[in-house]
Amino acid sequence: MTSLKKTSLQQVGNELLKQPLQKANNVTILLAAAKPSSSQEEELIAIHQLHLFFLASLECGQLIVSSQAAAEPEEPEAQHAGWLRKQYSTYISQLQQLLRSSPHPSVQMAALGAGMEAVRAGNSCFQFHNRTFESLVEAMLRNSNLAPEVLSRMTSKYLPHADVRFYTLRAIAAIVNGKGGDSSKAQPSRASGAAKGTQAPPIAALLDLLLKIETPLSIGGVTSWCGALEAGQTNAEAQPPAAKKRRLASSQQHASVQEGAKWARAKPQKRAFTDAWLAVLRVPLTLPDLHRALSHLPDSVIPHLTDPLLLSDFLTHSVDSGGLTGMLALHGIFILVTQHGLEYPHFFMRLYALLTPDIFNARHRVRFLTLADIFLSSGLVPAYTAAAFAKRFARLALTAPPAGAITCTGFIHNLLRRHPACQVLLHRPSPGAGPGSSTTNAAAAASQPSAAGHAATASEEADVSQFGRDPYDEGEPDPAKSQALASSLWEAESLRDHYCPQVAASVSLLDRDFSDPKKTAEVNVQQYAAGSFAAIIKQELDIRLKKAPIAFHSQPLTSLFGTALPILGCSSRWTVQAPVAEEKVLRASTYQQVPARDYRELESERLRADGGPAREDPGSHQG
Repeated sequence: MTSLKKTSLQQVGNELLKQPLQKANNVTILLAAAKPSSSQEEELIAIHQLHLFFLASLECGQLIVSSQAAAEPEEPEAQHAGWLRKQYSTYISQLQQLLRSSPHPSVQMAALGAGMEAVRAGNSCFQFHNRTFESLVEAMLRNSNLAPEVLSRMTSKYLPHADVRFYTLRAIAAIVNGKGGDSSKAQPSRASGAAKGTQAPPIAALLDLLLKIETPLSIGGVTSWCGALEAGQTNAEAQPPAAKKRRLASSQQHASVQEGAKWARAKPQKRAFTDAWLAVLRVPLTLPDLHRALSHLPDSVIPHLTDPLLLSDFLTHSVDSGGLTGMLALHGIFILVTQHGLEYPHFFMRLYALLTPDIFNARHRVRFLTLADIFLSSGLVPAYTAAAFAKRFARLALTAPPAGAITCTGFIHNLLRRHPACQVLLHRPSPGAGPGSSTTNAAAAASQPSAAGHAATASEEADVSQFGRDPYDEGEPDPAKSQALASSLWEAESLRDHYCPQVAASVSLLDRDFSDPKKTAEVNVQQYAAGSFAAIIKQELDIRLKKAPIAFHSQPLTSLFGTALPILGCSSRWTVQAPVAEEKVLRASTYQQVPARDYRELESERLRADGGPAREDPGSHQG
């Protein structure tokens, strides 16, 4: 078919709307123009004109064959209705094709709008054409060039309706499962692939649409796209089961309608929500998509699943990936353990293994460390585990960048405040340093026989050999076996001499009085975790100095050196004194200033005593 001009195509559509029976063949012309091979303007005009024509035909009932016409198939009315239904099916297929393959955002938006109107068009019984809708959703998600405006329109205009939300969830599960299978009977696994059948769907687009559905159903303010709720044909389930039974028993007329309107009830909505999420999590996800899904699970997905424990296998498998993926998966496991009764005894062991030096250079370190602080604030953390984490953070602070070292100090402060039994790590005395220990051992050795004296000496040597050796086993994967409570936080004392002043100052947090938790407040780890070199430099530059440094001397210089200036590179005993009356030299052994003439005389006497030639005084030849 040759391409028609814009005006002629518009005229064909207007003739069809004015004379639908006489100009019915114009439908084929518009359908031919609504193909992806046509121009963008032709596609938009054809979609608009066909939408108006079929909407009017559905309202007039021209696509429905009467009982009398059905008894006589040769009647013109029956033949026209049958032909019109075929054209309507072609029209729906053309909309799906445009939504799937058109690269133009305007055409995609027009096809979506016309298709959604067809979903509810001609509904004298206020039903939702779910087959048409699911095919539109599949076509939309399989478009690799899907415009963001289309997804935004779907989210803002259509998804707030309960029926659209319900059938969208069913469409997502059906697309992932290849139009078959029950996804509720299988648990998600990262290792398993997509269902066999059709071409693998674009998981990123599926996930984008699924993330827009925050809650499966909210009873208050429920609306429907098909108009069944607004027309009173069905009601949202807001009553208890007993009240619902009494209402259905008293109204047999609407009982069948209530049976069919699954989207209006919370339980089917929740089941559809669960099936859609389990289906998406079953297929392999890219790393960004996996992070988005794991971030969404704890707050927006797990509370609305029929059985949240179905995610336990998926989350435990994701923990093995380590890094941010493992931490986000641990957040989901933490919710399952604390709120849904999941038994996971190795939780803190897995968290302990994720704390490596690489976390301070990671892109998502703020989220990572914030989640770690949430996990360690739980009342399920025993004292020996808290001590192991304190030691792990102390070791990490020795090699971490300045911002990371400050964050580690904040973690140690919070752990010591939450667990008073771990405060011994700050005040543990050294071996044999107790009051009177040395004098007591000496007296005991003198009063005992020689064998006992040898035993006491051996015991004392053993204590000395243990001094300076940290019993904490850094390589032990189990924090309960790391012997952290027998150690001390000597790393914190080393940080007091850190090259960065902010790190050295942050150690003062550990000097607080932890005996009364009311006197101290927990450190906001998230604020420290967001720090960087630029933030530290900015903080230093923002300090208001009492006396600003200047590029000139406030007083004029009178000499090269001051009255007493240390010599660079020498001991602090060496100083340079300004000359007073005559030449002087500095003697480091006596800290005295002697005249140069006296020094030469002493040197001459020393040489005469050694038998060497005496050194002449240059001053004797003067005058």
